[in-house]
Amino acid sequence: MITIQMLEDQDVIQPDDLVRQLSLMYEGQSDYLMTTSTYGGGPINRLKWVQAKYNCPFWVGKTVGTFNTAMERFGSGYEFIRGVVPAAHLERLTAGQMEIANMILKR
Repeated sequence: MITIQMLEDQDVIQPDDLVRQLSLMYEGQSDYLMTTSTYGGGPINRLKWVQAKYNCPFWVGKTVGTFNTAMERFGSGYEFIRGVVPAAHLERLTAGQMEIANMILKR
């Protein structure tokens, strides 16, 4: 068994916190749920955890509540955790996605 912390609205997002989307989007007119973008090959409908520094680098240092309020207009909810999870539960990102996020973090 592992122990993780569920972050709440007043918690500040740290780079290594994990985040995942709570609502899923279906592709096209079918009931098919895509997890990889047809165009760029990157993950969509993240069913696994992603480090905040890669998923939402602009929001690192801001509160979970601020992030969720901003995301409400897109109809997506998110949850954040702090702790270590098994590697099989982490989303694999492309090198390009990690590079873009690292450039944003350096600003």
